[in-house]
Amino acid sequence: MSLDHTTFHSTLASDELSACQSRDETALSVVYRRYQRAVFNLCLRLLGEREAALDQMQESFIDAFENLPSYRADAPFGAWLRAIVVHRCLRHIRKQKTMAAVDQSDHSVLELAFAPDTISQLERSQDLLAALNGLKPKMRAVLWLYFVEGYSHEEIASAFTQSLSFSKSAVARGALAVRTQLEPTHVH
Repeated sequence: MSLDHTTFHSTLASDELSACQSRDETALSVVYRRYQRAVFNLCLRLLGEREAALDQMQESFIDAFENLPSYRADAPFGAWLRAIVVHRCLRHIRKQKTMAAVDQSDHSVLELAFAPDTISQLERSQDLLAALNGLKPKMRAVLWLYFVEGYSHEEIASAFTQSLSFSKSAVARGALAVRTQLEPTHVH
């Protein structure tokens, strides 16, 4: 599986946007095919389950297509679509289970677990993906949004309707949990 998110950055020409906003089925189909893989991969990373990812991918496209008239093109279409996908997946996670309260922890653990120069290597690691999939849904989503999607703590807190400390704690604890799962696989 590729972790490449470049299709979210592909452009949507103004004539394509107009056709989509007019509910032209051909144009909607083209947009669906262009972004389908990126949307599915993001859903899969946030939810950790193929069936749930497929369901939320479909629901995300339905949400996007229904809300196309409100899209003002002040941000790239892919960024707008990605925000819809993230919010859709977070709603799904909230419906599934409520994560136990995350205590404030030492943020130096975060620096040790995911040093900026090693995150690109870890992103591609199957061990990392397995470790992420072993986390509770909310924690996995927070880590993915923070490290891979580049969301700030403020954006994550807002998306989860939580405090800033929720995001910082979830990132720190999640990073520690992932690091703990990865350590046995590495020779010291």
